Amino acid sequence: MPFLALAESLRHSIKDRCRKLIIHAIYMGQLSESVSRLELYNTGNFVVDFVRSDVNFESLPKRSFVTDATYIRFMLPTLLNCVHRVLYLDADTIVVNDVSRLYDTDLHGLCVGAVIDRGTTLINVQLGLKIDRDLGFNRKFGDEINTYLRNVIGLKAGDEKRYFNAGVLLIDLGLWRTMGVTEAAIEYLCRNTNCIYIDQDALNAVLGTRYTQLDDRWNSLAICSYDYYLTNGSIESMNIVQKWRSDPWIVHYAGPNKPWRADRDRTPLDSYFWNAARKSFAYRLLKEMHYATTPPMSDYRATRKFIPTRTERLIEYCSKLACPLAKVPGRQ
Repeated sequence: MPFLALAESLRHSIKDRCRKLIIHAIYMGQLSESVSRLELYNTGNFVVDFVRSDVNFESLPKRSFVTDATYIRFMLPTLLNCVHRVLYLDADTIVVNDVSRLYDTDLHGLCVGAVIDRGTTLINVQLGLKIDRDLGFNRKFGDEINTYLRNVIGLKAGDEKRYFNAGVLLIDLGLWRTMGVTEAAIEYLCRNTNCIYIDQDALNAVLGTRYTQLDDRWNSLAICSYDYYLTNGSIESMNIVQKWRSDPWIVHYAGPNKPWRADRDRTPLDSYFWNAARKSFAYRLLKEMHYATTPPMSDYRATRKFIPTRTERLIEYCSKLACPLAKVPGRQ
């Protein structure tokens, strides 16, 4: 369902009405009636083309946040065999700027254009955040993120900061096919079943630094846009967060804090999702999905930290006067 908000944001993103935008909406299983209605809005310069994929990824690693749909980006050269260049977008993104500007980017002879994953390479490193211990990497590689990027992903020392996010990818499919990127990524995953970000790690392991770096605003991470990140970290990281907040070009709701989930903390960039959703025929359905995840009032304080009442705000303010506390990222 959130894809419908993304499609609506794409429909309004093209400023040049002479350009034609084709959305190849790839799905697995059964297409819902609500989503299929999007075809009714096709025009001469806006076309939604639903492409069914029956590829089985049973042999590849899965997690709670990684399903077969995650691996669809590997199959783009096959599913879109007549397409030369494509912009891949995760379904949890919203386009704010003119997407044709991104599509026209010169890749300088490389097969992929991507944005550095600042959440991993910059912010987490500077704030001293460690790799999830539940995955057990600390036993073999240590907790430090850069150590993981070198020892598991295979990035050379000094290249860790070039690790990219795979949620927004501008792809030269012809060159991708020639390089055998899909085959190499799948082979990597068969050998490294316990990597953290799975498909993203595989693409970074295969491509390394052989990609064109895009402007950070083409992949603005909502989960890293809290006030906390504006006042903690280096000047470089704080400047990037400020750009994401003031002028995002594509907003990416990577991580657990999805705007359509009422049981998750809001982010400062949630309004971009709802602005796009309001223009969609599915706005009522998206709101219903949002309300369906609203926790019981008995769990309000434990799960809905992002909407304190006026009384709660006053109590919180008074408590801070009595005992100053550091800002918490999930709190607004």
